[in-house]
Amino acid sequence: VLISAASTVMYAMNLVQDNRMRLMVFTQFMSLLVSGLLGSFQLIEGVADLYRRRFSLNTMLVFTFLVCLLDGIVCLSHVRVPCCAAFSLAMTLSLWSAYQRRSTEMSQMDTMRKATRLDGVAVCDGYLDGQKGFVRVDGQVEDFMDNHNAVGTPEKVLNVYSLVAMFAAFAIGAAACVLNVSEGVADAFSKGLQVTAVSLLAAMPATAFISQSRPAWVLERRFHKLGTVLCGWQGVQGAAGKAVFPVTYPDLFPADAMRLNGMKFFGAMEPDEVVAYAAAVLIADKSGLGDLFAYLLDSRQGRHYNAGSLTHYENGGMSAMVEGDSVLIGSASFMKDMDIEVPENAKVSYAVYVAVEGELCGLFAVSYEKTQSAAAGLTTLTAYRGLSCALVSDDFMITHGFMRSKFGIKPKRFALPDFETRARLREVTPEGQPKCLVMSTNLGLAPLAYGITGARMLGRTCIAGTVLSMIGGILGLGIMLLLVILGALQLLTPFNMFLYQLVWMIPAFLITEWTRSI
Repeated sequence: VLISAASTVMYAMNLVQDNRMRLMVFTQFMSLLVSGLLGSFQLIEGVADLYRRRFSLNTMLVFTFLVCLLDGIVCLSHVRVPCCAAFSLAMTLSLWSAYQRRSTEMSQMDTMRKATRLDGVAVCDGYLDGQKGFVRVDGQVEDFMDNHNAVGTPEKVLNVYSLVAMFAAFAIGAAACVLNVSEGVADAFSKGLQVTAVSLLAAMPATAFISQSRPAWVLERRFHKLGTVLCGWQGVQGAAGKAVFPVTYPDLFPADAMRLNGMKFFGAMEPDEVVAYAAAVLIADKSGLGDLFAYLLDSRQGRHYNAGSLTHYENGGMSAMVEGDSVLIGSASFMKDMDIEVPENAKVSYAVYVAVEGELCGLFAVSYEKTQSAAAGLTTLTAYRGLSCALVSDDFMITHGFMRSKFGIKPKRFALPDFETRARLREVTPEGQPKCLVMSTNLGLAPLAYGITGARMLGRTCIAGTVLSMIGGILGLGIMLLLVILGALQLLTPFNMFLYQLVWMIPAFLITEWTRSI
């Protein structure tokens, strides 16, 4: 690329003497041959695709190489500079695309090789308010292996377009030959071959080769650090559209992220009994605080009770029966709503209040540590339009105000369904054999959350890259046809062709960077 581009620029600036023109053309032709040699694997892949009854970008590259080769031979005899720089650029990006695909695959395999566990996400239709949901399932290696190399829809569209564009380029070249036949058969053939070569190069911007591979390559570098793998285009398709991502209490606050900050007891009831009653209710409810209170109970060598008649209240609390006594557990506002008197000096921001038989017996101040995985996962999930979170755990401590103060989450992006709906959502499972969209080898919310948002962004980027490549190709073919009709073939210079390719690289590289921002 450097050699052919440098000589092309020199020729455009009139820095090549007339007696050096044959050397100039020979240098361009040799650059074309070297490009074909270095990219021989890509050319072989293009021919192999024909045997597989499919037309790919590499197949179009084969026909472009053959036409440019014939045009180069004619240029040697007519002392005309061929458009080898543009072809060398296309071959370079094709090779880069192959490297990116191989690098992405090896990185994914390395993640799978190190896996000791696989947590997956599958789609469940009609999950909440008519929207689909991403339900946690056990990851299966087959879901990854069967789909990681599947050809996506944008790539299929680009392959079909390349076939149509190739025939259009040959038609434009034939039109140029016919329109110039009055100048002689040899000159008409030479101009027709030149127009065909330039049209093939213009029909497919060089950046089309990396419009699918580079976004996936950029995304995989992030996924590899998280221990996340995307199950091919199946994952991209499944992650698209409006959806709900269910969040559990352990996602927000793992066991080691919660600590008791202090306790205070009221009334005549023994402190150990208050702890035992509170632990019985929270353990029976399978609350996120259950393990914390169970550890507190065992450290005080307290008795374990069974709780029954659990009832949840939408205003931040629950009730149960323990040893025949009515127990209320909840926030300070819940106690006030239940007509339980709370002293002014006993109001704490994050605390579990316990009342037995209508009398406040104790409060337990709880500190919540914001983990990096939970914060990053919630941030990326709530940042995407059409994607929202829903809490499915029954925990009275989690409110919109709590989420806003702890994570800065807007209430409209984090749903808190009623307790009956949460119980139903926890039982929802995908029908039949669930197909994983993304899988994670690490614990925490971030790996799966980034997997979903990354898959959504990858789909948008690939579609945008495909559309941009087709627009550039259609515009290029239109320009070629217009120049042929106007008889302005003198504008089809190697420098103009190379500059046209470079211009389309700017938006293409910007688009393929989108997957960094997940």
